[in-house]
Amino acid sequence: MPSIASHIACATYIKDKANIKNENDFYKGNIYPDLVCRGHFYERYFSYYIPDIDKFLKKYKNENRDFYLGYLCHLLLDRYFVTQYVSKKIRHKDVKRIYNDYSLINNNILNKWNFDFSYVNLFFDFDDKRVCKDAVFKNKRYLYLKSNKDPSVLDYLDFEKFLSKAFDQIFTDLIKYGFLDR
Repeated sequence: MPSIASHIACATYIKDKANIKNENDFYKGNIYPDLVCRGHFYERYFSYYIPDIDKFLKKYKNENRDFYLGYLCHLLLDRYFVTQYVSKKIRHKDVKRIYNDYSLINNNILNKWNFDFSYVNLFFDFDDKRVCKDAVFKNKRYLYLKSNKDPSVLDYLDFEKFLSKAFDQIFTDLIKYGFLDR
């Protein structure tokens, strides 16, 4: 799945285009699935697992709008990452190595989409027993890592293009699913 920075960049992109009433809830929803066990509603996609959007919608369509809007953004980005990027551009044996590349590019991703790092502590603060504290610590730490090394699996510019297209597609999907107004 894409890095935590990719999810935060997506949240920043959507927030800038939509009327999000509670930005903190929205950002929290965007990172929540990676901080809890079984937060992704998985279904099989060839040799991968991807979020089952219909299962999510059946369960949460009428819940707290901004948190679940963020949650849906996360699931859609995960789904597009596997179906439109990984399955087409990454050799199966290299998939796990992507996570090493994230530590090299996360900071660049957040800067590209003008993320304000002062928000980080606010939306990583969860009062939820299902949230794994180790996952919070690890994901938060990855946001600040900087490196001059090139990724070994991901082509950064190609990945950036994928993210731009995916963010546009997600925005359209959020309207289609009734989470955003036109």
